[in-house]
Amino acid sequence: MSLIPGYDHDVFISYAHVDDQAFMPAAGLEHSSGWVSTLVHHLKNELGQKIGRSDAVSVWFDSQNLRGNHELTDEIAARLERVALFVAILSPGYIASQWCRDEARLFTRGCGGDPGRRLFVIEKAPLDGEPGPAAFAGRRAYRFWYSDRAEQPRTFAIPQPHPDEIDYFRQIEDVARDLRDLCRAMRADHTSASMPSTVGQSAPSASAVFLAEVTDDLEFKREEVRRYLEQQGISVLPELSYPLGGVEFERALDADLANSRLFAQLLGPVPGKRPPDVPDGYGWLQLDGARRRGLPILQWRSPDLAPASSEWPRHRELLELETVQATSLENFKRAITAALVPPTPTPQRHGKTEQPLVFLNTELRHRAIAAEIRSAVGERAAWAEPMFEGSAEAVREDLEQNLICCDAMVTFYADNPGWTRAQLRNVHKMSPRRDRPLRAILIDLPPEQKPELGFFLPEMVIIDGRHGIGPDVLGRLSASLPL
Repeated sequence: MSLIPGYDHDVFISYAHVDDQAFMPAAGLEHSSGWVSTLVHHLKNELGQKIGRSDAVSVWFDSQNLRGNHELTDEIAARLERVALFVAILSPGYIASQWCRDEARLFTRGCGGDPGRRLFVIEKAPLDGEPGPAAFAGRRAYRFWYSDRAEQPRTFAIPQPHPDEIDYFRQIEDVARDLRDLCRAMRADHTSASMPSTVGQSAPSASAVFLAEVTDDLEFKREEVRRYLEQQGISVLPELSYPLGGVEFERALDADLANSRLFAQLLGPVPGKRPPDVPDGYGWLQLDGARRRGLPILQWRSPDLAPASSEWPRHRELLELETVQATSLENFKRAITAALVPPTPTPQRHGKTEQPLVFLNTELRHRAIAAEIRSAVGERAAWAEPMFEGSAEAVREDLEQNLICCDAMVTFYADNPGWTRAQLRNVHKMSPRRDRPLRAILIDLPPEQKPELGFFLPEMVIIDGRHGIGPDVLGRLSASLPL
């Protein structure tokens, strides 16, 4: 029995028989399953766990290759009209199989020519330039292969998945979660279809994160970010891959950016494809679209990637933008979610002479930089600095009072992560004793290469000062203070 009313089966698995040949048929049952059978086994288990019952979803999988009997053609065609979701295991074998292409065509025809979200593509191996079925064009694929150090494609789970082959199991989990969500959505749509419609419903407001398309080497990192955001209940666009080509790509891009409230982009060492109509590459094309829309922009690159090492000047310029964070992927994921939290309104101050009190929490060796900051902000703020003399008890008490009473704290990270982490822990520790959140501002000082700080407070502002405290850094600091 299917989960979705009106269908005989929830999921139909379409695959080429050559992709399910047993690797070691004489070596025992534990080694005799083919790649597709193994994947379907894991997928059905994961679906059952996510829904709560092993028999909740009806999956049609022809494990005996009955499709090879041409007398069953009409039966298969009729069956495809009564399945809700179509999962294609795409490979060179799939492209070479007329039967597989016919299955995709028949399913698409049964959907009125547009399968929408009902068609899922699992990419077992690259297609080496061969075109796939027309229905698959521009559709997001769950990639089950990677490039090794010699840039050769390797498929996961050959001959069998290993417990530590984490990317394989993460992809299984992603497919199962998306199938479950669509099954539930279609079941709910069927239920609501018989209920009176609500007149005058407003269009949904822009609420998604636009997670830019990336080069192949960053695809799994992008999937990790997407997975994290969706687990936080955050919608991610685009839902489908864009068609290559400047005009078609930009049209699809602009439609998704219009429904997004933040632009996030992962950057690697290479610019990727640069066709004649997209000479700067798709990284710049997506960023320029977000800029035109006025979206907040967050970009990431690995701390190990030196922009100067890029041999493409335009890509080097992209890597060196102020909006690019050279940090761990974990920190970047948290930065995205923090950027989506509405800022806490600053209480209105009464009286023109009242100034915010800013705690300039620095090590003794950075007092010259502290003086430069005070001079730049001038009389728009009152300042407090740590006590550098006195008993340990007096110094601790003064620190706590500053963290309780001040409107903002400015601190530095140079080459002493232990000290900086301790100051941020103190902010968190004192927060229950405050009547409003403290604005924490962290200025990242030279050197550029140093240990990852690994500490992030909600609404914390991080300013890149690794190239010196210049007008740009001071301007960003002034804009971040509650002046």
